[in-house]
Amino acid sequence: MTTIDVNTGSYVGNKNLETTVYTTNMEAVEVICKQIRLRNLGGIIIIDFIDMRKREHMDQVLQELNKKVLRDKIKTKINDFSPLGLIEMTRQRVRPSLQQTMCKQCSACHGNGVIIADII
Repeated sequence: MTTIDVNTGSYVGNKNLETTVYTTNMEAVEVICKQIRLRNLGGIIIIDFIDMRKREHMDQVLQELNKKVLRDKIKTKINDFSPLGLIEMTRQRVRPSLQQTMCKQCSACHGNGVIIADII
């Protein structure tokens, strides 16, 4: 399972907090979809967007996420926002993830950690 937490850091944008949160979440959708494809993430993915008060904004973020996922050829299912404000999605894994490709099992801890493999 992979979890993604979206936040603004110290950026507060303009005086309207709801607009700042909405804009940040919309920008995060683009980055999240790009990283999911790049890292070939699969299985259950939980996204914790910044809490939005307006249902309209939540629907637009969800619609944008669905639109961006269509670019990906991998089978993906996205659920609506949960009562806690999380989006749950599943993505089929078709090849090893970036971590599985570039890392090997740690011999000191026997699998609780990973180290970068000598791939060159």
